[in-house]
Amino acid sequence: MNIINILEENAQLFAKSPAVIDCNNNRCLNYGDLWHKVNAAAYGLMSIGVGAGDRVALYLNNGVEFIIAYLAILRLGAIAVPFNIQLKRCEIKRILQSSEAKVIIGANKELNQEVKPIRKDVPNLITTIGVGQHDEENLIDVKFEDLLNENGTVPKVELEDDQPAAIHFTSGTTGRMKGVILSHNNIAANAKINGHYLLGLNDQDRVLGVSPFCHVYFFQVVLGPLSVGACAVTIPRSSPKLALQAVEKYRVTHISTVPTMLRYMLNQYRERNYDISSWRVAGTAATNISLELVKEIKDTFNVDMFDTYGCTEASSTITYTRLRHYITGSVGAPAHGYSVKLLDDQGNEVPVGEIGELVVKGPGIFLGYWKMPEETKEAFTSEGWYKSGDLARQDKQGNLYIVGRKKDVIVSGGYNIYPWEVEEVLLSHPDIEDAVVIGRPDTDLGEIPVGYVILKDKASLEQKSVLSFCQKRLAKYKCPRDIIFRTAFKRSGSGKILKRCLD
Repeated sequence: MNIINILEENAQLFAKSPAVIDCNNNRCLNYGDLWHKVNAAAYGLMSIGVGAGDRVALYLNNGVEFIIAYLAILRLGAIAVPFNIQLKRCEIKRILQSSEAKVIIGANKELNQEVKPIRKDVPNLITTIGVGQHDEENLIDVKFEDLLNENGTVPKVELEDDQPAAIHFTSGTTGRMKGVILSHNNIAANAKINGHYLLGLNDQDRVLGVSPFCHVYFFQVVLGPLSVGACAVTIPRSSPKLALQAVEKYRVTHISTVPTMLRYMLNQYRERNYDISSWRVAGTAATNISLELVKEIKDTFNVDMFDTYGCTEASSTITYTRLRHYITGSVGAPAHGYSVKLLDDQGNEVPVGEIGELVVKGPGIFLGYWKMPEETKEAFTSEGWYKSGDLARQDKQGNLYIVGRKKDVIVSGGYNIYPWEVEEVLLSHPDIEDAVVIGRPDTDLGEIPVGYVILKDKASLEQKSVLSFCQKRLAKYKCPRDIIFRTAFKRSGSGKILKRCLD
């Protein structure tokens, strides 16, 4: 099973039905149009030398171009390597070097600002394809719009179920960047789960995607709808105003995002009463949601709700609460085809109600980490269960409750922030001797990163200058919200900083 065959079939079944609505420029593509543009882009990529197994990086905002490009890459049997539009050059360089991407499709402005300065350090990168306005200064070899004008025929490519289709980079719970290899079957199976069961869609529904498509969230809010003949609605960035405008103008029926965005949407809705009568379902993921917020969302928006749990290594959804059967505090029961167990530190299953590490089997479980065989082996039990690194308990009905993480990853507004990435930047400052980053609870975002630093002898710094230093080197969501100066850190007997003693 693969998403390309599903899309080809739906292009015939729902040829004139809307497939994608891009709110950024009021564009609507029906299924016939989308299939035509995917094939045109695939032919264009093939004409510049992209073939099966080649890696093609995606550095784009949410929008129809991202969707067409992602699917065109898969159509050729090549491998998509999407990453966040907020990433900066040092982060991008690591991804491009590791994946050995030969082509990048990116927004012209960001290509010029962040990729152009590092291109000499990435010799594997042969071609840049630009999306959006461009001038003579832009770093592009090909315009994406030119690819869409191609009229050649793309030969039928036989896509095997276990053939790599995408590499999504994540630092997981270890803090070390890893490329998660997802197969065609991984992606298609979870798209079907998301479209049919999680969202409960039909061909009259419209699903708004708010969070970045570079995440496996894309398989829920875009490929989920496309797998069942529904419509995916996109906005260019996470904005409560844009989201509510999209609901009103395009009669959106489903929204799935993080609790933080729903809180912002509540605030925006109170400023102006939008017509949201079409909106039926709101979904959340990525972080815990309070009982008070759930009640406020249901009462204000008059929607049904679901909550999901998943990860990149599982191609998104592992568990979810069923529509009309929401359980506050729970992330629901396993998705169709998935099995879960909770293990103690000795690898034994824990009794019902007790906490253990969540391990998983299912159709979305990844092939392995890109060029990291030891880490791949370590990610699974001896019996082939994927070790999530998350701690959970399960009730008698099989519903799961996530209670914490084994590692210190910070979850802020749905984003995973890995302390070592921020610490690495802080330590590169010429006046900082030592640094550590932890998460601080935050009402809106769940957690925010906070940096603790020790200055070098005779050095003098203000908080503002340290924050500015980070903002130039890290994606906005990774930047510390506060810098606290210390003269020493408490350490363990082995020399490790005792983070629990910082606050």
